[in-house]
Amino acid sequence: MDLLIGLPACISLTYDALVVTTLLSPELPAQDIAILERLGVYVVPPMGRDTLGISAPRLPAKQLPTAHFAQGELGRHDSQPPIYITGDIGKWNTNTVLVGELPIRLGDKLFTLLLRLVVQTLCDGRGTITKAALRSGGFLKPGAEEQTIGHLRKAFSKSLRGLGVQDLIQSSGRGAIRLCAHPALLKYNRDKLLRHGNEKIRRLAEQLPP
Repeated sequence: MDLLIGLPACISLTYDALVVTTLLSPELPAQDIAILERLGVYVVPPMGRDTLGISAPRLPAKQLPTAHFAQGELGRHDSQPPIYITGDIGKWNTNTVLVGELPIRLGDKLFTLLLRLVVQTLCDGRGTITKAALRSGGFLKPGAEEQTIGHLRKAFSKSLRGLGVQDLIQSSGRGAIRLCAHPALLKYNRDKLLRHGNEKIRRLAEQLPP
């Protein structure tokens, strides 16, 4: 299931949906199948052993998969620029992230927070995590939570084509924040991240789908 959820982040953005089949029945629960279809991943019955043919899924007409994002939110394909975590180290040991074609540079503190939110998004399709969990993981310091989150939002503010940065990194209620970005638009160079000099970043990279 984790592998299937991570597929959109590893496939070209030119595809609207992914069709997955095997020679054996995946036997996924209906709840898991519903989650995958919201991500644009369709699991169809096993392919024919003789013909290797598959059954085409019924796709919504002219509709792109939007995961858990409602109409009008930044998580839609037609409004959000792709985010590419390059793994490159720039001046003053900053980490380069491309939003569309525009680079932003983050120090390790903000970069690890962003990467943690990306991991959460690829794991559950929602990207929501409590500030308490971020504090316990060392991504936020007690008493400086809002300041750190504000700095991360500010770093993205000039690269979002006029879209509200508050919509990218949302306050999700009950002391949680959420990265509102469609999983298919989150790209990264996992190999470079695995060689990063910061151990916490390397550990996060290990949780990213290959």
